[in-house]
Amino acid sequence: MIKADVTVLKVAPKIGYKKQGKVREKVHKDSPETMKRNHDMLLLVQNYYSAMYDLRRRRLRSRKFYRGDQWSDYVEVNGKKMREEEYIKMQGKPALKQNMIRPPLRNVLGQYRTNPFKPVVFARNRQNQKAAEMMSVALEAALFMNENRERDARELEEFLLSGMAIYKTNFSFDYERQMSIPKFRAVNPNRFFINTDMEDFCGSDVNFVGEVADLTLDDVIAEYAKGGLTEKRIREMYSHVQEFYTTMQGFSSKVLDGLDPLVPQDLNRCRVIEIWRLEAEWRLWVHDYMDASYEIRLEKDAVDIDAENTARLMLGEENGVEVPLIEYERKYVKFWKCYHLTPYGETLWEGESPYEHKSHPYVFKLYPLLDGEIWGMVEDLIDQQKMVNRMVILQDFIISASAKGVLLVPEDCIPDDMTIEDFAEEWVKYNGVIKIKLKPGQSAPQQVAANSLHIGIPEMIQMQLKLMQDIAGVQGAIQGKSPNAGTAAALYAQETQNATLNVLDYLETFSSFLQKRDKKLLQIIKQYYTEKQYITVTGSDYSEEAKNYDPEAIRNVDFDNTIAKGNDTPSYRMVIDDILWKMLEGRFISAEMFLEHCSYPFADKVLQSMKKMREEMSGGQIPEGMPQELLAQIQQEAGPMTAEKQAQIEKLMSGDYRKKVA
Repeated sequence: MIKADVTVLKVAPKIGYKKQGKVREKVHKDSPETMKRNHDMLLLVQNYYSAMYDLRRRRLRSRKFYRGDQWSDYVEVNGKKMREEEYIKMQGKPALKQNMIRPPLRNVLGQYRTNPFKPVVFARNRQNQKAAEMMSVALEAALFMNENRERDARELEEFLLSGMAIYKTNFSFDYERQMSIPKFRAVNPNRFFINTDMEDFCGSDVNFVGEVADLTLDDVIAEYAKGGLTEKRIREMYSHVQEFYTTMQGFSSKVLDGLDPLVPQDLNRCRVIEIWRLEAEWRLWVHDYMDASYEIRLEKDAVDIDAENTARLMLGEENGVEVPLIEYERKYVKFWKCYHLTPYGETLWEGESPYEHKSHPYVFKLYPLLDGEIWGMVEDLIDQQKMVNRMVILQDFIISASAKGVLLVPEDCIPDDMTIEDFAEEWVKYNGVIKIKLKPGQSAPQQVAANSLHIGIPEMIQMQLKLMQDIAGVQGAIQGKSPNAGTAAALYAQETQNATLNVLDYLETFSSFLQKRDKKLLQIIKQYYTEKQYITVTGSDYSEEAKNYDPEAIRNVDFDNTIAKGNDTPSYRMVIDDILWKMLEGRFISAEMFLEHCSYPFADKVLQSMKKMREEMSGGQIPEGMPQELLAQIQQEAGPMTAEKQAQIEKLMSGDYRKKVA
C-alpha cells in the first residue's frame, strides 16, 4: 500500500466552492495547468514503463523456468506458432522436465539464512559511540518489527531471479501494534518504473521513479480525505470501482503479468500512481548569523527576510549595539517532489519530500546494469536447463520406439484350438504350457527385447548438469555433498571456501542494497522518533543504557554515523564463547562478565539468580562490583595483573581464535 506522511505537507490543488442550497461545500478542483502537467507526467510514466517491457518479459520467462514451466517458449511448425509443450504433445509424448534451476537458488538462499547480517551503527568519533549504540538498538528493533529475515530472504530470491531488488521505506501506522513505526516493503518489479536512461549502478542519476498501486476504496479515503479532498470527491473519482466485486484470478500472476500503468484491471481496486520526480527552481540559501542556522527557503521569502533584517537594524540602533543579520543567496536548487495521481490525471496529493533526507523513499539495486542491461542468475541457467529437458525427452523417444519383449510366432506353430490372443496369454502365464508342432527347419517362437541405441545421452545430461553447476557457482562442496574417497578434511574445507566465492558477488551486492535500506531507516528513525522511549531487543549485545532511546542525544550526529554489517552466525558466537570461557578459566573476568557477554541460552537466567543472591548478601543494596568477600578471594587467588597474564590475554585475542573469527 502507498503510504506517505501527508500531514506534514500542504496540498497543492486549488479549492473551489459548489452551492448546494444554503450550504457551501469545499470541492477539490485541479486547474487546467495542473491537469496538463499531470497528463504529461502520466505520459512519461507510460513511456518509461513501456521501455522496461523487455526486462519484464525476460523476468517472466525466468520465473516460469524457476517454477517448472519450462516448455513455454514458442516454436514455429508449418507456419503456425505454438508452445513447445503443445508440439511435444502433438507427437503423443509427455513434456518431461527435470527442474535443475531451483536447487542452486535454494542453496544461495540457504547460505544467506545461515550467515545473516546484523546491522550495526558506527560513529566516526569516540564522543558519539553511545549515540551510535542507541541507534543500533533502534534500527534492530525496527527491522524486527518488519520481519526483516523473511522479507530479505524473499527479496534475495527476486534478486537472483530478475536482477532487481526494490524496497520502499516510510513511517506509517501499524494497525497490529496500534502505533506508528518505520516500515519497509518490497515493490513488485511489474509495478515499478524508473527513468530508463540511468547508467550509474548506485543510482545517483535517477530523476524519475515511482510505482503503480491498487488500493481499496477505504484505504484511499483514509489516506487522502484531508486538506480539502473530501470523501465524496474521492468516491466521484473512483465511481467505477465495485467494492464487492471478487476477481476470479486469485493467487495468480496473470494480473501482474498483464498490468498496464493507466488501465486498472481489478474492478474492486482504485488505481493510484505514485510519482517521485527530481525538479529544480530558484531558492534562497539562508544563513542566520544570530543562531548560526542554515536553511533553504522559497524565493518569495526574500520579502520576509528583508523585513526581519530591517527590524534588527532598528533594534540595534535603539540599543546602540550591532545585531547579526540574515544573509541569503539565490541559487538554482534541485529537490524531490511527490505526486499521487489517479489514472485520469487528478491529484490526490502532491508535495515536496516530507523526509529529512530530502530524497525519494525507494531503495533499489539493479544488477549488473552493464551498458544498461539487467538480468539475474536464473537467466544464465536457462539454456542448460532446456538442453537437459531435451536430452530426457530424446531418451524417452528412443526407449518408446525400441522393441520391448515382442513375441515372434510362426503362424503354423499356433495350435488349431487356440487363437493368437490365447497363445499370447498362455505365453506370459506363470507355468504356462503351449502345445506346438514344428515342421522340419521351422524355428520356434522367440521373444525380442532390443536394447536402446547408446548415443551418449546420459553423458550429455551429466555434462549439462556440470555446466549448470559451473555457471551458477554452486559446486558439490558448498551443497554439502560427500567428498570423494581419500579427500582430506582441509582440502574439502578449502573447496567449500572457494565455492562460496562464486556466489559472493550476488551476496555482497545484495548486502549493499540492505545497507542502503538501513541507512534510510536510520534517517526516518531520527526524524520521527521524537520522544524518549525504551526499546527492547533480544540478546545481550547492547547495554541497558543504549536501550533507552533519547532523541536529543542523536540529534547532532547525523553525518557522523555509517552503517556496517556485523556477523551473527553460530560459528562466530561459538568462537566468542570459547574465548570468554578461557578468560573465565584464567580468572581474567568474573562470572557475571562472562554471563553478560556469552550467548548460552541459560546465561540470562543464571545472571539474574546471581544478582538476586548478591542483593540478599549485601543487605538489599546492590554493589557496583561483586560481593566483597568473593572479590577478595578471587583477587587473592588470581594475584595482580602481570606482564605474563597480559601476554596470555593478547594471545587469546589473536592467533588461531582471530583467524577463526575472520
